[in-house]
Amino acid sequence: MNCDLLRQRRNLLLISGFLIIFDFAHVDITKVSLLGTELVIGRPEVLINAVWFLWVYFFLRYYQYLREENNLKIKSTFIFHFKGLALNHVEKCRIAKGLEKHDLQVFQEGLFNWDVKNNTYNSDNTWTSVTGALPRHYVVLWYIKSFFHLIMNTSKITDRVLPIIIAILAPIIKIFL
Repeated sequence: MNCDLLRQRRNLLLISGFLIIFDFAHVDITKVSLLGTELVIGRPEVLINAVWFLWVYFFLRYYQYLREENNLKIKSTFIFHFKGLALNHVEKCRIAKGLEKHDLQVFQEGLFNWDVKNNTYNSDNTWTSVTGALPRHYVVLWYIKSFFHLIMNTSKITDRVLPIIIAILAPIIKIFL
């Protein structure tokens, strides 16, 4: 993650955190002290609107810098872990059934439709491929495990996605609180 993205993430998290805490605490601005000078605020909504304008600016800047990142590797990390779980399951089934080891591939056919392909090299120098669907209940379980692996064992979600989620919470809390 480059320094500019880190700076934009910090700014977005600070302004979003301020707005969330501001709304939860029901803070009313009446006066501001600036270098020992007390300023009485006649229209506090102007300050609040200025902070929301800054929030929009920081959200846009974070999004722009995030888009400039070449590859976030969120999806590839998720798929790699998912395929590892699927191949591990297929390998256990193969061993339990006493089948020979062949070239196994796992590939996606739809959102929750995954297939396993078993390629066998025959004695007559030809390949035979057998394809079968992975059980959907296992696929859902592996999705959940892969998602938690991505959250708990990598910083990809907390560094890149969580700031956007926190930022989106700020106006939601403002509207519904």
